[in-house]
Amino acid sequence: MACDPPMTNPVIDAFRLRMLEKHDGFLRPSMELVKIANDLLSRPLSKRLHKVMRAIACVVVNSNGAVMTLVVNGYGNDAMKIVRSMFEGTATLAYLRLHPELLDDYLDFDAIRRWQAW
Repeated sequence: MACDPPMTNPVIDAFRLRMLEKHDGFLRPSMELVKIANDLLSRPLSKRLHKVMRAIACVVVNSNGAVMTLVVNGYGNDAMKIVRSMFEGTATLAYLRLHPELLDDYLDFDAIRRWQAW
């Protein structure tokens, strides 16, 4: 049994086109961020701190793509939920950059949080 192709909605299609035309100056550079990040974040790292920071940065960059997809398709409120986690990731990066000696505490807390969620 084959899946039917997704139905198109003329209202959503029109919204998407208006959104892309009106905000092209922001949306296009934002999507270019992925290319830039892929170049920067694919370089080899040796320090544990840098590897952790790269992992967090990759999550933030990936979330940027999700936010753009949601916004262009009219789901701005849902995009804001993702933006909140992007902010938290960015704040974590800034904190670890200023306090690299606390990396072990950060990693230990993350393990505890995952265990508690299980």
